[in-house]
Amino acid sequence: MAIVPMKHLSLIALQKDRDALLHDLSKLGVVQISESSGESLEKERSDLGKFKAQRSEIVGALEVLGKYVKVKSGLFPQREQVAAETFFASETIDDALEIAKEVNSISREIATLFANESRLIAKKDSLVPWKGIDVPLETVSGKRYFLSFGTIPAKFSVEEIKNQLAEIKSAYLECPSSDKEQHYVLVMCHDGEKEVLADTLRTLSFSKVSFKDTTGLVSENIASIEEEITKSGEKRKSLAEEFSKMGDSIPKLKLAYDALSVQIEKAEAQEKLLSTAKTVILNGWFPAREKGKLEKLFESYGAAYEMRDPLDEEEPPTLTYNSKLVEPYSMITNMYSPPAYRGIDPNPFMAPFFAIFFGIMFSDAAYGILLTLVSSIVLLKFKPRGGTRQLMAMAAMCGVTTFVWGVLFGGFFGDAIPTVYKMITGKPFGFELAVWFNPMKEPMTMLIFSFAFGGIHIFAGMAIQAYMMIRDGKLLDAIFDIGSWWVLFGGIVFALLGLTNVGLILIGVGALALLLTQGRNEKKFFKKITKGLASLYDITGFLGDILSYSRLLALSLATAVIASVINTMGAMTGPVGFVIVFLIGHTFNIAVNLIGTYVHTSRLQYVEFFGKFYQGGGEEFSPLDTKTKYVDIIKEEK
Repeated sequence: MAIVPMKHLSLIALQKDRDALLHDLSKLGVVQISESSGESLEKERSDLGKFKAQRSEIVGALEVLGKYVKVKSGLFPQREQVAAETFFASETIDDALEIAKEVNSISREIATLFANESRLIAKKDSLVPWKGIDVPLETVSGKRYFLSFGTIPAKFSVEEIKNQLAEIKSAYLECPSSDKEQHYVLVMCHDGEKEVLADTLRTLSFSKVSFKDTTGLVSENIASIEEEITKSGEKRKSLAEEFSKMGDSIPKLKLAYDALSVQIEKAEAQEKLLSTAKTVILNGWFPAREKGKLEKLFESYGAAYEMRDPLDEEEPPTLTYNSKLVEPYSMITNMYSPPAYRGIDPNPFMAPFFAIFFGIMFSDAAYGILLTLVSSIVLLKFKPRGGTRQLMAMAAMCGVTTFVWGVLFGGFFGDAIPTVYKMITGKPFGFELAVWFNPMKEPMTMLIFSFAFGGIHIFAGMAIQAYMMIRDGKLLDAIFDIGSWWVLFGGIVFALLGLTNVGLILIGVGALALLLTQGRNEKKFFKKITKGLASLYDITGFLGDILSYSRLLALSLATAVIASVINTMGAMTGPVGFVIVFLIGHTFNIAVNLIGTYVHTSRLQYVEFFGKFYQGGGEEFSPLDTKTKYVDIIKEEK
């Protein structure tokens, strides 16, 4: 249960074996290939660009079919089992690409039709205001008359416009429609009066309108456009119906997506290699425990290789290995930061604290049963993978601790049992359900308990830090920097327990040790003492950390109080109303407090616990592997 020891790999293989070797390494999934460097050597080239373009084609087709084809997948879709021979066959990708090209071609045609319809609708909308005019739109001024289509702002009324034009004897105005912004008008006059008309229109802010490439009557154009829109819509509907017949192609596209993803990963790995005319050079990292498998593989290719321990200046990627009970909690650590290779894996130490704190905060036996039951069903029936599997496994374990603390604190859907008993009998429930104590009735006891658990948590983090110092040969640092604080805090604990004399002696010894040792690396005596005095100020930080554990009280009370309010409200509505309020209210309480509990439990690990010893910033081990999203590859029998 620790960080897995890694070894560095340097390999020289024949150029002709490159693809087969990368394929076999991908199936093993134990080597992370690193960038190789060499002044006189060339970088390997690959078809990475082609593979990415092909996958984009597949992704586009899947997105299109996802809009038009209804596929029942459920919350946790089951993966299709595919034989390795089928998965790696070239036909798998070729056949899917043909389907994808057809789908994307139809999709582009539909998009073109949509764009054309939008253009036609816009053109129709621009003609509708002129619908009442029976003058062909291509009509222009002649030798004896002036004619113009245009708009006049709505701030001028139609009557006002007519009155101003009435002064021009031959002027003619037609206004087929108006809106909030403007009037749509056709104006005419004899050629001799066009200058006067132009001046008048200028005072009315007249704006000329021209109908480019449009001839004939407005009504005829609108009818023609509507007919085009109808035909385009029918064609688009017909094309969309072709998608509904292509639902059986989705599994083929998903299979090709995974196959191309594997090809892309291999191509990216290939571009990290160096090459000569006849050889390729590979560098990388692998878990030391996989040495035998790799030796057997490399010898089958007649490759030259070197496997060595990391150098002091090298920082290998980090791989942790833990039991099934601890492994799910690695998702919490990785959300913060993977551990440094030369650090320590915090998961075995963090896991029990996380589960216990989660249980204390959620602290309802019924909620714990539901959490474990739902999580277990998801794990057993749907078999999720990756982060989802870790989350469900962790939730199942936290449900158990929630049940335990719920029994100790007497919570079962809050105070549902006493509430129901009183509804039925009319008498108060005469028993205390809490096996230990009820936090709602004894909040101060709960607060003291929270601080005590916080002290244990912080001391555990300091103990891990002391171990790391001793491991690195810094025994005195462990004694001075950790042991001194333990003595001081031990004195505080003894004093609080009533052993005042013992407590004061330990506090004095601890404080004196800090005063004399925390400035030990300084050369001048004054700086040694000053730094020692300054270190005593750190006690405020420790006290602040301890106070952070009051959230154990706050969250446990929040769960219990909301549950109690829900039960009380339900009891006021009668039996039927109680059931409805009970179901809705407790579902809400579970959802809200589940999120809050997860966040605050994680925060206690990240800030109070990890802050004492954790060395993050590691690179998570990411080997060349056959990672898939939609299908599972059936392993070949040896």
